[in-house]
Parts: sequence; C-alpha cells; structure tokens
Amino acid sequence: KLEIETVPTYALFVQAYRLAQQLGITAYDACYVVLAQELNCPLITSDQRLVQLIPQQTATVKQLADY
Repeated sequence: KLEIETVPTYALFVQAYRLAQQLGITAYDACYVVLAQELNCPLITSDQRLVQLIPQQTATVKQLADY
C-alpha cells in the first residue's frame, strides 16, 4: 500500500554524470543526489563518506543515524 514512485535513471543521467565527475562519487550515488535536488528533499543515507562529500549548496544529505 506504499505509494512508491520510480524514476528512470536516464532522466537523471547528464546531471548525475557531471556531479559524479566533479565530486569523485559513483554515478549511482550521484543519481540519488540529483533526484533529491529535483524533488527538493533531503537525501538520507548511511554512507558517511557521501554525507561529507556533498556540499550543502548542492543538496541536503543527512546521515541515517541522526534519525
């Protein structure tokens, strides 16, 4: 009964690829960051490295342990 929306990665690819190259993160992680930007919501992750690598002006990335 969860309303889960899927988003094709091809819709995020160009921005995600640029972000991955710029910050040295995986394209997989960059897709999540770009999607969070587009949805204007925080990305919550258990990946502490990702939390530290994403500048606040790019996206809000928060540590799962904080919740």
